[in-house]
Amino acid sequence: MKKYFLNRFILGSALSFAPIISASCVQKQEVPFEDKLIESKYENSSIIGLKDKDLLKLNLNQIKYFIEQTNKLRLKNNFELKQVVKENDNLFLSINNKKYSLKSFLKSVNDNWDILSKNWEIVTNKNNSLIRKGNNSTDVNVFFENDNSNFKNLGYVNYVKRLFKSKYNNLANASKNLPDLQMILQVAISGSNRFSIWKNQLSSNLLRIENIFDENAILNQFKEYFEKQATFYLKAYKIVNKENKEFEKLIITSKEKEEYKGKNILKIKVDLLDKNNQSILNNDQKNKVFYLMDFQDSNPRYHAFQKYGNFEIDSSLETNEKSKSLFNEMFKEPTLSFEKNMFNFNDFDSLMHPSKPYLGFNLNSFMQFYNAYKEKVKINVPDENYEAKIKEIKFDKILNNSHSIGKAIVEIKNKKTNRVQEANWFTIDFTYAHKHIFDGFYIQNKLDCDPLKNDEFFSYYINKGIGTNNELKLPEGINAEEFYNTNLIDIVNFIIYQNRDSFNIWNNKKMNKNSVLEIIQNKAEFEKKISTLISQYVLKFFINNKKPGYEELIKEVKVTIDPNNDYDALKYGVGKLPIRIDFINHKNEDMIKNISERKFLLGGFVGYDFSDIEAKLKTLTDADFERPLKDKTPPYLIKN
Repeated sequence: MKKYFLNRFILGSALSFAPIISASCVQKQEVPFEDKLIESKYENSSIIGLKDKDLLKLNLNQIKYFIEQTNKLRLKNNFELKQVVKENDNLFLSINNKKYSLKSFLKSVNDNWDILSKNWEIVTNKNNSLIRKGNNSTDVNVFFENDNSNFKNLGYVNYVKRLFKSKYNNLANASKNLPDLQMILQVAISGSNRFSIWKNQLSSNLLRIENIFDENAILNQFKEYFEKQATFYLKAYKIVNKENKEFEKLIITSKEKEEYKGKNILKIKVDLLDKNNQSILNNDQKNKVFYLMDFQDSNPRYHAFQKYGNFEIDSSLETNEKSKSLFNEMFKEPTLSFEKNMFNFNDFDSLMHPSKPYLGFNLNSFMQFYNAYKEKVKINVPDENYEAKIKEIKFDKILNNSHSIGKAIVEIKNKKTNRVQEANWFTIDFTYAHKHIFDGFYIQNKLDCDPLKNDEFFSYYINKGIGTNNELKLPEGINAEEFYNTNLIDIVNFIIYQNRDSFNIWNNKKMNKNSVLEIIQNKAEFEKKISTLISQYVLKFFINNKKPGYEELIKEVKVTIDPNNDYDALKYGVGKLPIRIDFINHKNEDMIKNISERKFLLGGFVGYDFSDIEAKLKTLTDADFERPLKDKTPPYLIKN
C-alpha cells in the first residue's frame, strides 16, 4: 500500500536535496511514476490525480497545495513523497531523497506552463472587471467588499448571478471563482469532484448541520476538510493586505446554527493568516458573518419520503445523540458488501433489487441474515487510515415507525491511533446514489396476501394512516401457532424447491447429491443455512402473537438438525433428514409453546424417492412458482 508522508504545513528551511533529476536524465534509472503515465502524449497530469484541462485552471501554488494535501500522487509502491518545493516557475518533488522536476513529467501541458506560473488577477475597466491570468496581487479587501446579507434569500445561484451582473459581466469570467469570499466558502462546502482535496470529502447536502459541531467525532468532515478546501480555492489569487502580507491559509473562528424559512443555515466568521500564522484582516473583516447553506435537509434524495411529513433523521435520535456524527457523515459513500452467500447478492443495492420478488427482504429478515452471517458483511471506507464494522442492527421509529429503516451501530477504528468510536448508520444511507427503504409485512395468516391492500399488507406506502405521535397505525399482527400450522410446510416446500440446485447452499453440489449423513456431519453449518433460507420468507409476515412492540416480532425460524441425535436410515427413511422447526421472537422466547409436534422429515437427499414430488410438480403452473401458495408446493417437508 502506498504511503505518502506529506508536510501539510508551511515548509521550513529548505532541505538539502540531491541534484535535480529531470525526466530526460533518469531514463536509465527507475523513475517514481509508471512509464505509461509519463510517456503518453496526453493527460500526464494524471500522475497527480487531475486531467490536463483541470490542471491548467490552477496555478503552481494551488498545485503544490493539492499535492501536499491529497494522497492522489500516483507513485510506484516503493516511492514516498517527503515534500514539495516551489522554485522560480517550477515545482520540485522530494521523493526517496531525490529531487524531481514536476515540469519534466508533465510534457502534455508544457506548452502552456507559463499559465501555471501565473495567478488570477483583476483588471477593472469602468464598472466592469475582468479576471485573467497574470502576476499582480489582489487586495484582500476585494473578497470582503460585497454585501452578502441577502445570501440567505437569494441562495447561491442567484447570489452569483447578481454578483456577476453587477461587477464581472464578461463571458470570460463565467467559469471562474469570482473574488468573493461568500461565494468561495459556499463552493468549498458544497463539494467538487474535480478539485476535492480529499477523496473522502463529502458535499454539504450529505451532512446534518448538527454534525459540524461534533468536535469529539473520530473524524469530523467540516473540521478536517472545509478550511483546507477553502484555502485551496483562495490560492487561485495572490491575496495581500495593505502591509503586503500574503495569504497562506483560512481558518474558521466561530460558527452558529440558524433556522431560516424551515432550512438550516450555518453562520461563520473566518480569519485569513499569513505564513507566520498572523492575521492579514482588520477587525471588521474578522467579524463579518458568512452563510453556508444546502445541508442534508435540502437533499432531494430524501424528498420521496415525505408522505406523512418531512423526512428527518434527527427525529429518530435521542437529544444527546443529535449533535453526534452519523457514520455516513464521516466517510464519503461508504459501501456495504457481502461475501459469497446463499442469496447471491454482493452489495446492499443488489440485495434491494432481488432477481425474483419472493427474494425481497424487509428489515426484520435482513436483521436475521445479518445476525446469522455477520462475518460475511463488510464495510468499505475511502480513507485507508480507518476501518469499520457493524456491531448490531436495530429497529428504529424513524420514518413514522414504518419498520422500513433500521439503525446500525458501527464501530470505527483509527488504525494509526487505535482510537475506537461508535456511530449510528441508518439503512436508508447504506447506498448513496439512491435511497432504499425496506419492504413491509404481510399482515394476514394466508399466503396469497395482496401487497397493494392495506388490510393485507403494511409498509410505509401501504397502511391505514397516521396515529399518535405521527406514527403509522400498526397492524394487530398474526398468531404464531396458527401461522405455523397453516403455512409453514408450504413455505418450506417452496423455498427448498427453489434452492435445490444451489451450489452455494449444498456445498458445491446439488441437494440430491448430498447424503443425509453429510448434512448431519456438518449440522451447525446447515442449520444456519436452512434457518436463514426459511426465515427470509417467513419473516415477511407480521408474526407477533398479536402483541405490540418490536421484541414481540418473530426474529428467526430456528431449524435443528437431527434433534434427537438418533439418525438411522432404517428409522427415518433413505434421503430424509430429521429436523425440528421453532419460531423465536426478539426476546429469544419460544412463540409456539402450545405446539408439541415440531419435528419433520426433510426429503430430497441421496436415495430419496422423488415420485411424490414429481407427481405434484405436474399439477402446478408457472404462476405457482412465483411465491409459496397453499397446497401448491412440491412435498419436500413431511410431518414426522
